[in-house]
Amino acid sequence: MQRDQIKHHLLRLSKKLSPATIESIHGVISGIFGEAIDDGLVRSNPANKLLKKILPPKNQRDLKPPAPMTVTERDLMLATAGNICSRSMRLLLMVMVYMGLRLGEALAMRARHLDFDRMFYHVVEGFKRKVFKKPKGGKSRFVDVPEFLIAELEAHIAYLKKRGLKGGKGSSVDLLFADPAEKGGPWPYSQRKVQGELKRVCKAARLETRNPHDLRHYAAYAELGIIPTLMRIYC
Repeated sequence: MQRDQIKHHLLRLSKKLSPATIESIHGVISGIFGEAIDDGLVRSNPANKLLKKILPPKNQRDLKPPAPMTVTERDLMLATAGNICSRSMRLLLMVMVYMGLRLGEALAMRARHLDFDRMFYHVVEGFKRKVFKKPKGGKSRFVDVPEFLIAELEAHIAYLKKRGLKGGKGSSVDLLFADPAEKGGPWPYSQRKVQGELKRVCKAARLETRNPHDLRHYAAYAELGIIPTLMRIYC
């Protein structure tokens, strides 16, 4: 098999398969030629360094173009979440939409970092795979919280206090999005669970499937005053 044949084959596959799959296929082909070189059957590996000519740079291979929602899609998504999700899951989605937090930052939200009077939240940590760590970039930051969302968060904390007292755990509230199904906690919802819930909501609302980071994109474009519908047409 010649180098141009391998290149053509991988280019054709790259149109319908993910970069990770193309890397795996290339690895198998390259490995076969590597063994052939060791056995003295061929002198060179025609698949060597082909990925650079087929796929984008490695740090960009898994990037997807942003797909922020329109205002109508946002409202439909949140209304549907209110019908089929728990109250805390719906609020978690609202936090990402209106505050622009990364998923891990939203999951790590604690009551003590909220300032209701000045209407901001101090982002000091993120959460992933049962590990709390500094937010991306290693720096904390302050994020504005819309007035209507302040009211939602106050009501949520009041609900958590009431639930804690009823369950004999006291009225102290720390994590805002603890998953009652997680054992050995309290632990926030897993990122996978939130991704699955958002997918379920989008399907129920008959919307294009989004991931949590798309909600962050919506908040960013809204803050800049960019209408998502126009952005998707001209960008």
